[in-house]
Amino acid sequence: MPHPTDQQVADLREALGHYTSATAKALMDEGLPTSSISVFDGEDSKLDAKHAETESYIQFPVIHALRHGPRRTIAQLRWDGFAGWEYSVEGGGPMIEVFMGAGLTPDPARVASFATACMIDHTSVGSREKPRYRSLGEGLDGLTAILDGYARDNGFRRLSADETYADARVLALRRGLAADLTTAQAPVSVPLYPGEIRALTRLIEWMPDNGYESLGELLRYLSHDLSGRATAAAPATAPDAAFTTALAEADEQRQAGL
Repeated sequence: MPHPTDQQVADLREALGHYTSATAKALMDEGLPTSSISVFDGEDSKLDAKHAETESYIQFPVIHALRHGPRRTIAQLRWDGFAGWEYSVEGGGPMIEVFMGAGLTPDPARVASFATACMIDHTSVGSREKPRYRSLGEGLDGLTAILDGYARDNGFRRLSADETYADARVLALRRGLAADLTTAQAPVSVPLYPGEIRALTRLIEWMPDNGYESLGELLRYLSHDLSGRATAAAPATAPDAAFTTALAEADEQRQAGL
């Protein structure tokens, strides 16, 4: 099998970024938050029967790693050009590795279901045996073409994988907030220390909105409302016009699948 050229590896890396971003979006659409995606070239000196041309990662927040035990620090999905997807957990004990075993390009929604099942019980899904679907350089251009099919554009230009991932992450958050805030519900009494409320407020204020005004308004209202409750048991803040408009817009787009 001919050794892959630098251009072939670069093309595969770019295409893999789009597939990885689409898979992260599917995870977030299922309500499973992700913290980052990354794609790496294989080192040329290591491109051999054991090392694929490139690999990618979808990282989950540490809170999900801790589901598997104390001192667990990393929970992630990893893709490589030989074995496809695997779910792994590191830190605080033996490494957990679960291989999906569904080929190199399973539908992102199927990968999301696999990851969700691993989060619940990693012993009841996938395989501990690493599969092998191709050799170095084998079918490289065809694989790149399939992965590149997940690329997106905004009507003016082709978007990078990082751009599509950042937008997907913010939009998933906005959809979730819209669903939470528009669902009919009765008030509940939850005792919290003022410091706990301030900590929640800080998390909200540090949440990126990527320039989406409607998400920014939802975060602003929640932050202001919680801040008021932390001071002398202030009553809930009445929604203002900006919040009401932002919530209506977010919910309308949520129902449209955006």
